[in-house]
Amino acid sequence: MAPSIILSFLLDAHHFKIGRAMFFSIMSLKSGQLGNVTRVASCGNSHDAITVKQLHEEQISIMSDRFSLHITPEYSKSVTPGKTFKYYNKPFGALDFLQNVMKFPTPESEKHENTIVMLLDPDQMIIRPFTNDFSTSTEVWKPYNTKVPKRIKVEHGSPFAQQYGFGIQWKTKVNVTYVANGPSRVENITFDEARGHYVIGPPYIATAKDMYKITQKWTEFVPRVHDEYPHLLAEMFAYCFAAAHLNLPHRVAQSFMVSDPGAGGEGWRLIHEMKDKVCTPPQNLNPHILHYCQRYMLGKWFINKYRLRKDFMSCDAPLLREPPPDIAKQYNYQITPDGERREFKMKTGPSRHAYMICALIPRLNQAARYYKEHHCKGKANYDETYIFHSEMS
Repeated sequence: MAPSIILSFLLDAHHFKIGRAMFFSIMSLKSGQLGNVTRVASCGNSHDAITVKQLHEEQISIMSDRFSLHITPEYSKSVTPGKTFKYYNKPFGALDFLQNVMKFPTPESEKHENTIVMLLDPDQMIIRPFTNDFSTSTEVWKPYNTKVPKRIKVEHGSPFAQQYGFGIQWKTKVNVTYVANGPSRVENITFDEARGHYVIGPPYIATAKDMYKITQKWTEFVPRVHDEYPHLLAEMFAYCFAAAHLNLPHRVAQSFMVSDPGAGGEGWRLIHEMKDKVCTPPQNLNPHILHYCQRYMLGKWFINKYRLRKDFMSCDAPLLREPPPDIAKQYNYQITPDGERREFKMKTGPSRHAYMICALIPRLNQAARYYKEHHCKGKANYDETYIFHSEMS
């Protein structure tokens, strides 16, 4: 019997990002992903906490008993006096969840030690379910040149994560002794080890026992990493540092995620294998996650999370117009919603953007339909008329 799986996605309460929370929760369910989905929300005051809890109960938990909420304090301003870093909420929120829900490090936590915990960002949509055993899964693994066994199962001492594109800056951009507050094995790890096992980001997948070890050090190191590198990626660098310090080498996948059509190190190799079927792919060639943090454009077809209307998940809002299956063949250029025409610089640009558009728009509609079916009592707008240009001709 496979261990139970907890999907925790980390999201502060700013503007009560309920739409993104609903997308994540519904698509985790619709993808066939096993396990419970927990939103970890950081709230700065009791009013925010009450509002988030009320919205969760009214909008999300009534759709499935697998959707839960864990509210934590707001950590962005409280970790380092006089400094604000909103991404402190990720490591400290994860630790708060593990301590207060799974009860680490008390004896009560023993029943959770083998549970598989996956930490994801709220703009990561699951479209192919994860498992704790990848032996029969279609994956593209990052090659490495160390003696670490090529593990295919998530178990104690064997965490997994997605490759990201920042190289070993997590080590070279900081003073190792300062971050570790003393000696650390990070100081002496080889380039091959640093690059092969620790250039990583979400999804992070580990047993709860290992995730607790990592989050303890993650929260310890992140303030000092931010002192040394006061930028967006500080909390990710701190995770890499913590895992390396603990000698918990990750098996690094490239195919867990696609996000940036111009990037390497993501699951685009699977997309290229689809050839002319990027809009109708076999499920085993899909990445597990769409990390929809970019703008995706082909011809006038467009989708971007910041442009999506705030009331998209509602009874009255129309659904998005869905693209034709041959969109990749129709266009070799982009037109922004502001009317600017752009030519692709990469040969793979049209197929990559087509994939993201064809994968995202129908699934956003799928999530919206699920919402309407559960909330609108037969009075819902199902018209697929929502576009980002005044017209599409």
